[in-house]
Amino acid sequence: MSSSNDVEYPRKILDYMEGFLVSKTLFASCELGVYDFLLASERPLSAAEVAQGLGISEDGADRLLSACAGLKLLTAQISDAEVLYSNTEMSTTYLTKSSPQSLYHSIQYNSKTIYLCWHYLTDAVREGKNQYEKAFGVSSKDLFEALYSTSSPSPRAKQSVRPGVSLCCVLGTAYDMGVLISDLMKRW
Repeated sequence: MSSSNDVEYPRKILDYMEGFLVSKTLFASCELGVYDFLLASERPLSAAEVAQGLGISEDGADRLLSACAGLKLLTAQISDAEVLYSNTEMSTTYLTKSSPQSLYHSIQYNSKTIYLCWHYLTDAVREGKNQYEKAFGVSSKDLFEALYSTSSPSPRAKQSVRPGVSLCCVLGTAYDMGVLISDLMKRW
């Protein structure tokens, strides 16, 4: 008694389970400056050229660029038995710092703040309290003081402050995570 749902449901679960791999690939490629470097090059580049230009390992560059091409963030073409990479229109528009429509800073915020907060979701649900101290090295009680004192706040604490409402704040209250998770899943 097999149905199409038997195939669909495990696929959805696997997609949810592995979704962070896509996010981390996007985060790393932006943080390393892949899209800006390719834009500035004005020609397709090999993984070796990107690695040399960005000061990263060639093997790491090869794997990251290949993953980005698989996600359609880069195009890959073979020339003289060598894979050459270039930005897609989408990457040039949204992932380069110089674009007026750049999402670069939002991506960095998600990578360095939101992602870190969600790392402690299990603890927040289990304990029923925020996890700022684990995430930023500062208790929530001392967060304001740490950010606005005359002494220099920690870099991790500075990362938690951004305009608008942060999901970290929602996570920090940990009052009804079941409702939060349910609402998020409905929006996906």
